[in-house]
Amino acid sequence: SGLLFPEFKDAATWLSESASAISNYFPTAFLDDGCLVELDASYHTGEVDQFIRIYNAAQLNGKAQAFGSDYLDKLLPSCTFVADYCYPDATWEWFNDTRAQSSSVIRRWMSSYATLYPGENKFLWMGSAGTRGTQPAESLTEYRTSGYYMFRSGWKASDRMLIYKNNDNPQNMWHAHRDNGTIGLYVNGRHFLPAPGPYTYGDETGGSLDAIRAEHQAARNHNTLTRELA
Repeated sequence: SGLLFPEFKDAATWLSESASAISNYFPTAFLDDGCLVELDASYHTGEVDQFIRIYNAAQLNGKAQAFGSDYLDKLLPSCTFVADYCYPDATWEWFNDTRAQSSSVIRRWMSSYATLYPGENKFLWMGSAGTRGTQPAESLTEYRTSGYYMFRSGWKASDRMLIYKNNDNPQNMWHAHRDNGTIGLYVNGRHFLPAPGPYTYGDETGGSLDAIRAEHQAARNHNTLTRELA
């Protein structure tokens, strides 16, 4: 309202208060490595998109400065996480409650990140399917706070990538599954050991859907190894 209705007498106050609240929300929404606190790539990209839309609206109305000079700096690790989490063909693993997403949508996200961060070659490379920029050099990317580790032979669609999930989730966040030790493997366009993704969010009443969700989240229904302790 402060952006779009500047003719109202309290518009400046609305903008100042909301911009401060939004800028201070980053540590609540994201862990210190940039991953969403829910540990779910689908919700992660939705949250990033909201921050970008707010910034773009402010910029179009000449008010981006209200959100602080470090707004984009604080958002960058969360955009980078998306690029690192995705396989070389711009698909991703369905860890936790992450859902399927088309490569065209993921590349569109990458292109929007590249517009915000023209100096970040990784976004340009992935958004253009490797036709622009240069191939990123990283073969290992670590997100230690959230517990995601990505190993690559390269960033081309013909390369290989293994992603290892070991989420630090003592509060049992709702969209995470109890399957630490799970891996996903991509080789030359094929997905091996795919994670099952969500089946149901339950009904939050302790009914049958909650029981199904608990069963689906269990480690025995994922690509991991467990050890029973006597």
